[in-house]
Amino acid sequence: MKKIYMCIMFIGLFIYGCVEQQKVKPQEIAAKSDTEFPDFLVGVWQNDTFQWGFKFEPDGKISKLVHTIGPPIKVEEGMYYSENPDANGTGLFILGPCDANYNPDTKVLNVSIMLDYFRIEIPTGVIEGYSKDLFEGPVSEKELTWDADWRSYSALEGGSLPDVNEITANPEKLVFRKLDLKKLKKEVEKQEQKQQ
Repeated sequence: MKKIYMCIMFIGLFIYGCVEQQKVKPQEIAAKSDTEFPDFLVGVWQNDTFQWGFKFEPDGKISKLVHTIGPPIKVEEGMYYSENPDANGTGLFILGPCDANYNPDTKVLNVSIMLDYFRIEIPTGVIEGYSKDLFEGPVSEKELTWDADWRSYSALEGGSLPDVNEITANPEKLVFRKLDLKKLKKEVEKQEQKQQ
């Protein structure tokens, strides 16, 4: 009976801890910018290939992002953010500095995202590591697209360090598009009306 009581208490404390963790208010992710951030960049930008997403504020700060480690997970700077990435695992993600810089002369946007630590528990084991992701490329104000070279310098606990020269020489080509949130909302409402 004592063992059952202890198990129930442990499960209760675990659930309480998870609920309390979700109540933490999100913190802004500071982005450094040497120049004024243009209005056309303000908003949500998304890449469909790897599910990266950034929300740029008028002052050039990144207020939200969706990281591609594991499944897409929203992460706030300085927070321990755990979530159930899939039905069989959990994750812990600690975000470090995030920077966004736009050069109006070259029309190039640079974004740097540091994931200081991640831990993903899956049925077959645990994956731990860190990741530094750099995005650099021209932005088309007319098309509202950003052609970015993505370099991900990630390392797994117990694994080999990444080949920095190889990663630097061979970036992944990504295209980000600015989302029209009002248009998306209307499309969702139309879909909901059709289903009724």
